Amino acid sequence: KGSAVANALDRDTFEALPTSTRGRVTFETVKAAYDIMKDMWSAQVKAMVANAPPVPLELKDLHERGAKVHGTTGDGVLASLRAMEHITTNKLGVMLPHTKGDNNRARAASKRR
Repeated sequence: KGSAVANALDRDTFEALPTSTRGRVTFETVKAAYDIMKDMWSAQVKAMVANAPPVPLELKDLHERGAKVHGTTGDGVLASLRAMEHITTNKLGVMLPHTKGDNNRARAASKRR
């Protein structure tokens, strides 16, 4: 099983989401936002120091790069990506979904601090 960055978005999976989740957002809008996120994550991985925890992507940074992540459209984009398990969100921003191993590493790193 690869990471979410390696997994492509699937139109059929998107279309299967309930309209209450995706709203009036189009697949193209979701794909464009996810492509921007993947580019930002790739740049982050290249610059990452060994064993450094990943940093969430801030919504303002995504917006500045052209991703629609604010307002009603942004809510639909983020909800759709969350429902398809391509991202997780928290108060700090947007992250890749964690695997069990990633959570254990993060916990271990925080205990060492």
